[in-house]
Amino acid sequence: MDLLDSWTRSLRAAGRSPATISAYLTDARGYLEYLDADLVEATRRDVESYLVACRDRGLSDATVARRYRSLRQLYRWLEDEEELAGPNPMGKMTPPKVVDQPPPMPSDEDVRALVKACRSDAKASNGRHGKFEQARDTAIVLVLATTGIRASELIGMRVADAHLGAETITVTGKGGRTRVVPLMFQPLEQLDRYVRARRRHPSAKYPELWLGERGPLTDSGLRQMLERRCVDAGIDRINPHALRHRFAHVAKTRGLSDENLMVLAGWSTPQMLARYGRSAQSERAQQAARDLFRDERL
Repeated sequence: MDLLDSWTRSLRAAGRSPATISAYLTDARGYLEYLDADLVEATRRDVESYLVACRDRGLSDATVARRYRSLRQLYRWLEDEEELAGPNPMGKMTPPKVVDQPPPMPSDEDVRALVKACRSDAKASNGRHGKFEQARDTAIVLVLATTGIRASELIGMRVADAHLGAETITVTGKGGRTRVVPLMFQPLEQLDRYVRARRRHPSAKYPELWLGERGPLTDSGLRQMLERRCVDAGIDRINPHALRHRFAHVAKTRGLSDENLMVLAGWSTPQMLARYGRSAQSERAQQAARDLFRDERL
């Protein structure tokens, strides 16, 4: 594990985000648990056997591909540091093929049901703690649904990033790039309500905007909250990524330019724009055709 500690320091020095480092280490540790050989003595066959085992366990193509990328980064570092006993076992490997399947698009009805479940929290009548979660969860869902920010960006927000007077929030995206995102009336009103409730929370001293029961809200805590609220609403699970796809779909449907959408979503390449727009591309095309040919008479 000493090599993983050294790799971690190298990743931090290179400016990799905490979320990226955590994902790399999780994948590396899973690989080490499977590996019979020493890390620096492993062969291509060892790596390929591990990836096959991942598929046999029912992991998705996307997850297997992510683990491949994590191990590739690890072995590149080991090679650069001259720690390998032989050739880089992944030097001539081909990345796994991934069929990019966009996540199911949450319907407007499901998102409304999710917001309603947050607002009608049964625990709200049990005192201040329940009311705090009610205000927080409603604000989170509305902010995610109407801004399309990433889960990591939401979790990383500080109190100072909520500019209620300016009706904006500041988020820090990939590569440490910050951007300002506008808030519409409904999420703005709810965020204001949460900020006021936050001042009375026992952990209000923390600089992080979103708080859990014992301190700053974590990514895991966010996802557990959404899963619980979806159960309360009686709908299929909705995760932050699906809400981000929905935001892109709604923005494109309502005519937001690609350039402006890229700025708001924090995308640096048009490829991401195309990927996120695919979730409901057929629906948008059908609506555009109806609008175009509605009055056609032959």
